[in-house]
Amino acid sequence: MSENTQPRIPRWAVALSGVAVAVAVVAMAAIQLSGVTPAASPDPTDGVGGGDAAGMCIQYSIEELSSRDFAFDGTATAVNGDQATFGVNTAFWGVEGTSITLTAGIGMISEQGVALDGGPLLVIGERYLVSGDDIYAWTCGYSLVYDPAAAAEWAAAPAP
Repeated sequence: MSENTQPRIPRWAVALSGVAVAVAVVAMAAIQLSGVTPAASPDPTDGVGGGDAAGMCIQYSIEELSSRDFAFDGTATAVNGDQATFGVNTAFWGVEGTSITLTAGIGMISEQGVALDGGPLLVIGERYLVSGDDIYAWTCGYSLVYDPAAAAEWAAAPAP
């Protein structure tokens, strides 16, 4: 009788791989049924975003930016949970006054601040370009670390 020297795959590994495939299929079906289409990856050289790591953001464009309720150049002055307060340096449109508090999507909380989902880590004292609707700061290129070229583009954008 000959001895079988080939390695044997445990049954639990086969079952686990089947479960992983089933989860992936269900996740893809859920994404397709939700009507969400993945955004293209941003060009890292253009200074603005356009889709987070999960690809669930509206692709950044100046037209989309112009349809936001507000856009401004501001400095983070306070971060408390998902609330971020900014001192307004330049209001491009939709902001009155010298300070505004907005709800920011939380991607990560750290000792330094709070990250907007698909956006920059908010650090008190740092400068940002922020846009959004109602009381919410948008992410995925619609709020970003201050960049002079992007600020000039935002300033030239037609207000809604």
